[in-house]
Amino acid sequence: MSITGDNIDMEQDIAQQPQPPKKSKKPKVHLDRAFTQQRLPAWQPILSPPWVIASFFIIFLIFTPIGIAIFFASQSVIETNELQYDNLCTMTINNQTAPVCSISKREIVVPALMKAPVYMYYKLTNFYQNHRRYAASRSDSQLGGTANINPSDAQSTCAPITFYQPTQDITNETSSASVYVPCGLVAWSMFNDTFVLYSKDAGGNFNVLCDGPNAGNGNSSCTKKGIAWKSDVDVKFKYGATGRNSSGGATYYGEPTHLIPDVQDEDFIVWMRTAALPNFRKLYRIINVDIPAGTYYLDIEQRYPVSNFSGTKSVILTTSSWIGGKNLFLAIAYMAVGGLCFLLAAAFLVGYIIQKIKFRRSSNPI
Repeated sequence: MSITGDNIDMEQDIAQQPQPPKKSKKPKVHLDRAFTQQRLPAWQPILSPPWVIASFFIIFLIFTPIGIAIFFASQSVIETNELQYDNLCTMTINNQTAPVCSISKREIVVPALMKAPVYMYYKLTNFYQNHRRYAASRSDSQLGGTANINPSDAQSTCAPITFYQPTQDITNETSSASVYVPCGLVAWSMFNDTFVLYSKDAGGNFNVLCDGPNAGNGNSSCTKKGIAWKSDVDVKFKYGATGRNSSGGATYYGEPTHLIPDVQDEDFIVWMRTAALPNFRKLYRIINVDIPAGTYYLDIEQRYPVSNFSGTKSVILTTSSWIGGKNLFLAIAYMAVGGLCFLLAAAFLVGYIIQKIKFRRSSNPI
């Protein structure tokens, strides 16, 4: 193959053309920094045996006294045995009549002097307030009084308890006046049993110590003011939303004895703070007088059925301490962690001493 002059000139022209610059392998200026290149000063602990032993021992010194303090605080709480009462009489459940079952003068024993304030709780078991669909069936904007919700909004946030009509069908409802205030399953299922606590004097006369339904009216020594969180009372539950509310004794459709709750009733506010576990206690009343040891008596009006979900109902009287109610688990957990750290510190210390002795013997053979 012959090479002509034209070919030589073409190759020379190509060689003389500017070539694209080669890409530099150095990082760009904005990437060449101490942070992006991991050149920041750092400190990395070296876990030598003395450090490990000291760390475990310090944890022991911190956790063990805390556990002991919590244990004695918990032991100082005086609490009655749980009085289960749902099995003491049979309730007849009928939407047209209130399912009332009365229990009179049921004994409850106070084991030791209970200093005021004394707290009365009710307890439910096997009730899953934490179920996703149940807990979501509410309107927080409606409860806070910041907005009215129309039937469409109520259907999306509060189903299946939304407005005053039999089918709860949005196609048959356009009026906001029929929307329940409050709407939703949580409000509809509010606990409504009542308790009256009596003491008995030497003459055999019963004296009202806590009239639960009329607490704060001056005829008993207990109150329901303060049973709910202050932030809930002041911020989260307010009047303002319009609809079918508790005024005038309004009821749910088809349930003429089932009253719609009052949004600012503290019993209702306590109920609306849903429990995380299926067995839970909720505060019912605060008794503001000391209760000496002895036998006391309860009148109970049962209105809340639990047989349909295989639950139980109980009532408890208790005091509190700086950690709250009786809670041995927290004390045991702290002491268990402290004890485990002490054992680990001791084991590491013994192993460290043995290794030091072996090292010295190997360094100075006889």
